[in-house]
Amino acid sequence: MVIPEVNGLRCNAVVVVPPVEDFYFTWHRFSALGAQIVFNIVKKYLPSASMLNFPLLRKKPLSAPLPSALEYLREHLIDNETGNCSFFRKYQHFGPDIDTCVSMILETDPSVCLISCFAYCYSDMTLQIAKKLKAVRKNIVIVAGGAGVSAYPEYFLNADSIDYAVVGEAEVALPQLMEFVLYTKGNCAAIPNIAWKENGQIKKSGIRQFTDTSTIVPCITVTGESKDTVYLSTTLSRGCTFKCQFCSNHLSQGSTFRTVNLELFENELFRVAAAYNLSGMQIRLNFEDDNILLDYEFLKAIIKKCRSVLTNVKFTFENGIDYRLLSIDRCKELLTLGVCQFNFSIATTDSAIAENEMRISHFEQLDELYVLLKEHAIPVITYFICGFPSDTPDTIVKNLLYLLQRPTLSGISLFYAVPGLPAYQNSTVEKNLGMPCRFAGASAFPWNGSLSTETLVTAFRLSRLVNMIKSETKSDTDRILIEAIVKDGVLYTVKKGCGKEKLFRVESQDNHLVTKFTRAITDSGLQY
Repeated sequence: MVIPEVNGLRCNAVVVVPPVEDFYFTWHRFSALGAQIVFNIVKKYLPSASMLNFPLLRKKPLSAPLPSALEYLREHLIDNETGNCSFFRKYQHFGPDIDTCVSMILETDPSVCLISCFAYCYSDMTLQIAKKLKAVRKNIVIVAGGAGVSAYPEYFLNADSIDYAVVGEAEVALPQLMEFVLYTKGNCAAIPNIAWKENGQIKKSGIRQFTDTSTIVPCITVTGESKDTVYLSTTLSRGCTFKCQFCSNHLSQGSTFRTVNLELFENELFRVAAAYNLSGMQIRLNFEDDNILLDYEFLKAIIKKCRSVLTNVKFTFENGIDYRLLSIDRCKELLTLGVCQFNFSIATTDSAIAENEMRISHFEQLDELYVLLKEHAIPVITYFICGFPSDTPDTIVKNLLYLLQRPTLSGISLFYAVPGLPAYQNSTVEKNLGMPCRFAGASAFPWNGSLSTETLVTAFRLSRLVNMIKSETKSDTDRILIEAIVKDGVLYTVKKGCGKEKLFRVESQDNHLVTKFTRAITDSGLQY
């Protein structure tokens, strides 16, 4: 590999996606689209640049110690727990260990390292890599970006190892920042959407800009392959005009909706076609946009273009498309165009909470969609958020019962705070800013004081119980487990190696919530 020279000095760059530490990791949803966009931009300046997506470089996770900040969860983790009503068993490290990551980065001989942190809860992995990298290569320039950095750039710049923080979309700030870092062109203060350190002080450019259709970089990434299927992911839009209180989209992308350029996107399609059209593999293309229906005609044009360029392609909306923009006619049309899975987000079935969160729902419309999708045997997962400020055991039961009675799987999203989210800035968030791992959904932290960790974890288990009841392929153990829980009003679980019929009572559970839900099942006359 030939390393280019800039001003007489050898320069190279590497784009890094750090490992993830959490209780779980969804491989096929980890698209790293933002990092890929960064990589595409950086290659224009340094063609020999490399990209290292560490979470995907090791399929088997490593065990990780439970962080002291999550010690409150220990009583909810059951060794050797298994089965369809379980919670998480252990904390895990997805990707190579940090020392291996740093060695692999150094092998690329970088003078610039750009680290993509896609969620604030994973920021410590970014800082660990940056610290070790800086210790052995003091002159390397380290740039941190991504949604995690956009939410709270100060946390990253307070670390000695981070030189620059990109706040918002890479397309806006990165070209000028690369010009400045490589050629000392321009003035840092004139670059939009960045922050940096100067004489020990954190500085911000004060210029906030967002992309438009002409500047969004189209990107399609491979998220997985099976024997006969390749899974791809892309995003077609930026920004959102809705003002849902719990959503952090606007922190990175603003509140104006805009779409990618269709012709530029077509170039990405041709690249994918060259790689897979002759392979005979089925292509599953997932659209990550949850509000792409704001421009339905554009979505149709994209899908039709995909069908004209790619062979054997189907489409999914796994991030949770906004059903409020999906009429019956639109849904029928999308089915004819090859959409084979819908994920919906309802936030809550409680009208008062929905109004407070500025997320008004239309459940009659949703019920019509469920009927249509059931007729066409299209799988649906519907997600609700558990842990809003006004949530109670009654609102949880209402959400669960709604999903149990409809042809959809239940998806639960435990509420997590995001630094910088205006509606949720309070003393609890401020006190926990130094413990990023608590800002993950799986951490079940009681951010709003409405529901305890015990209640949140119990709700998680009950959501899994809903899906077990709805399953058409129940095992004998599943049937025994369902019957015992509903009959006794108590959560049970199973453990590996203890016999399929041996149940164990979950020690830490919200008995009041379980009783309410199981009574609701019995009173409704639902068959299980």
